[in-house]
Amino acid sequence: MEVVSCPILLSILVGLINADREKRIDEYPNYRKHQDIRKALNNTDRKSWLIYRTYSRDKDGSRHLCVYADVQEIGSVYTFEQGYIISKWRKKRNDKGDFIMRTPTKRRTDT
Repeated sequence: MEVVSCPILLSILVGLINADREKRIDEYPNYRKHQDIRKALNNTDRKSWLIYRTYSRDKDGSRHLCVYADVQEIGSVYTFEQGYIISKWRKKRNDKGDFIMRTPTKRRTDT
């Protein structure tokens, strides 16, 4: 039994080592041509909930939840108001800022 199980275990380990890892969305060859931050932000619904930036932080006995950005103006600079909800008092805290839009330069690896 021990002689049979060792080659089986070895073949499984070799398969795992040589296995391709998952492919991320930004690794696909046609990814960059579909990225348009202006198009994403300049829509009828100006408030964008930032799922991957949402955090849960306890401070002063309350929880900060639901990070969002509310776009005010689109141009070469877009002005936004970012906020989050404080659960205990159901308040919103807003921070204002500007994000400079730049046209990306084409890299040699882009197709």
